Amino acid sequence: MAPALFATALTVAVVFVALWSLVMRPLALHLGWQASATRFALACAMGTFFILLRIAELPVAALRAAQLFDLGVFTALGGVVGVTAYFATLAVEDRSSSARLLGALLLASPAVLFELLAYLWVQIYHIDAVASASGISALVALLGALATTLWLARRSSAVALRLTVTLAVLAALISLGAYLQPRLAVRTSDAGRSEHAVRHVLLITSDAMRADMFGAYGNTRIKTPAIDGLASDGVVFENGTSVAPWTLPSLSTLMSGVSPAVHLVRLENGRLPRHLTTLAEHFAAAGYFTGAIVDNPFLRRQVQLDQGFIDYRFLDAPSYGNVVGALVMRHVLPSLFRPARVWTIDEQMAMVRDWVQRNAERDFFLWVHIFDPHAPYQPRPELVEGQPPEGMSYEFSPPNAAMSGYMARTQTDQDWIRKLYEGEVRAVDAEVGKLLEQLRVLNLYDEALIAFTSDHGEEFWEHNANGHGHTLYNELLHVPLILKLPNNTLRSRVAPRVSSERVVATLLEAADVEYDAARLAPSLMSLVRDGTTVTPPVVSLTIIGTEQDFIVDNMETVFADEKKYIRSLITGREQIYDLRNDPTEQHSLVGSSAAVAANAAKLLKDYGHASQVLRERNDISSDETVAIDSGTLHRLRGLGYIQ
Repeated sequence: MAPALFATALTVAVVFVALWSLVMRPLALHLGWQASATRFALACAMGTFFILLRIAELPVAALRAAQLFDLGVFTALGGVVGVTAYFATLAVEDRSSSARLLGALLLASPAVLFELLAYLWVQIYHIDAVASASGISALVALLGALATTLWLARRSSAVALRLTVTLAVLAALISLGAYLQPRLAVRTSDAGRSEHAVRHVLLITSDAMRADMFGAYGNTRIKTPAIDGLASDGVVFENGTSVAPWTLPSLSTLMSGVSPAVHLVRLENGRLPRHLTTLAEHFAAAGYFTGAIVDNPFLRRQVQLDQGFIDYRFLDAPSYGNVVGALVMRHVLPSLFRPARVWTIDEQMAMVRDWVQRNAERDFFLWVHIFDPHAPYQPRPELVEGQPPEGMSYEFSPPNAAMSGYMARTQTDQDWIRKLYEGEVRAVDAEVGKLLEQLRVLNLYDEALIAFTSDHGEEFWEHNANGHGHTLYNELLHVPLILKLPNNTLRSRVAPRVSSERVVATLLEAADVEYDAARLAPSLMSLVRDGTTVTPPVVSLTIIGTEQDFIVDNMETVFADEKKYIRSLITGREQIYDLRNDPTEQHSLVGSSAAVAANAAKLLKDYGHASQVLRERNDISSDETVAIDSGTLHRLRGLGYIQ
């Protein structure tokens, strides 16, 4: 970390000297500005600019048009702080050097505080348009605060200095109160007797987890006692189906309760609209303490899946970060300045168990997203059956081509790669088992509402490829979906195919938390309780890529009456499979099933109309994107998502 900080300081110093020598000093001489005050103002302006740049994690090496506005805002705010610092320095020019510096900092502090508060306000409430009520309010408040600061800074009296310090203290107290209020509210509600029907809700998602890895889904070779035990205590949805074959759109759905056709998070640089009320926001509004401990580069805060979480821990491990110095040093010494290390499942789940221990007396909703068994496969050797064949080891990192399929593997290599994956499945089961055992020790397990599922599956050459994201076959869409209800009130198996977009409403209904059913995909509780078999069509889609990386064949699929229809959105190619007689989807019937194709086309059209209605209800007019910082970009390339 020290070399990166040193490089950052050096970079900023070089820029400062260049700007002062070549621009600001000649300008100050020409306009008659006070030299020391101008120099101090430039330092404050640059400091503000680089701090905001770091907070926003803008990829300064590869800015897109969408970030130019943010860059302009940061420049303007830095300039405002610089101007304030200039007048503040003039106001205390007659004092000693140390007192002059202290006085200038005190006089400038309200501008800095209010400017940072304004930025945080924009981040929290997502002011998309300046010409909105919230946007105008934020600007008026900021301009009013800055005007007061400038007026005070031009007056050198002790009264003005005291007033300025008072404003700074008040701003700090307001900031502290805004930060603590939701946390104190939760603690207060937990101090008395809980009024929640269900006190503890836990959602566990495991990345790239196929359903057929578990005994509960028919696997007789791999031992997964923890997940199978959870399944025996609850409801097993035999045909849980993900809305997408890759992480970001799928988890966006698991947090929002609507499909990718509604939330429109379908590209690697997409982000969840603030207009949607997330699962965590529902629980937080109901008085739950909401927490998340998640590990996947797509889950960084900028993607906005953190909405509603009071305690959101994105396991972006301590590293050299994305400070300016690190960006420079990655090009100078790339071997020393590598991206963040990957957390092990043992480390993450130890953190989860500690979180549960500390919050056991609270009513909480906790989301845990485990990165395993996502590639690279790195299981402990004792969890893998057999020995590695020649040229292979206990680690497999797919090449970048994995997302679009990788075929050049012998059968022996393919079998070993799958065994490595299965070793990671065993690790996930063991760690989930430790968590469930802790819940039992704390007397939380029986009354808890627990869901276990995955964002997508993984292909092992069933269709001549490896990885995920590139097709809509069932090895990528069929995911485990297990629901343990409070007090284990229902133990059953549900055969009808169900979509992951229904998980949010299901958890809210099972926990007896109020929600607007008109804004979400329907709950599964009626299907669980009374066996209702009328379910909406299950639709999944894959749209992946940005303007800077590869494009796969974007597709959509719909299931109906054990028939599956797949259509390319680029070429129009169609596939039809009879899942009852051809569960592995090897023989397309497209040439002899015109009626199926016509029915599927109608279902997709109706689904598109229903999605449009939901978009309007949730005030979503277009997709939103966010910058991918250089560290995340590097990791996504390593995982095969980006070329």
